[in-house]
Amino acid sequence: MSVAACSSGDGTTTSPVSTTTMSVAPTTTSVVSDADFIRDLRSNRTYMLSNSDQSLIDLAKTSARAFPEGISDAEWRSTYESVRDILTQSGFTRDLSKEFIVKSVKYYGTSASYTQAVRLAGTITELRTVITAGIYIAGTDIESGTYKTDGASSCYYELRRDPTSGAVSNIIENDNLSGPGYLTVDDGQGVKVSGGCVFTKVQPK
Repeated sequence: MSVAACSSGDGTTTSPVSTTTMSVAPTTTSVVSDADFIRDLRSNRTYMLSNSDQSLIDLAKTSARAFPEGISDAEWRSTYESVRDILTQSGFTRDLSKEFIVKSVKYYGTSASYTQAVRLAGTITELRTVITAGIYIAGTDIESGTYKTDGASSCYYELRRDPTSGAVSNIIENDNLSGPGYLTVDDGQGVKVSGGCVFTKVQPK
């Protein structure tokens, strides 16, 4: 399976990635139209706007063929991990990869393969790579790593040693950001975010 180059949210372009370990048996198309797929995909994923419609359509069709009707649940999970890894190498986050796979099968697979995808994807918990207002634990709720925000008129964050304690002595760092800023969090640490800012994980170069 070969995946076309895809632009990530930060404007970089990832080279095509190939694998020969996936089954790509044909499926029966149940798509209404490519336009319906793009409309559904982009409905709540505005940070995907840097990817062209055609590159997403081509990638979705290739991904859907990896999940033919009739494969076992064990085969599905193994294939899911392979396709997800390819997508992340192409600039997708893990949580976005999960959504993309399910919607690809919905529009470009069979009804039976879509039913299986929804059932099994619902048992998979992908750590978040986008942080909005709330309290999170790295390694449990969000991926560890470095996150970037463009800031907001009201944007506060704090990094905690103990995720459950807001005591001043427990805060590793905190700040109010009206402009761009970065936050690095390790497994086990906590992050509290309030205000209108959004932190998005910076993809490794």
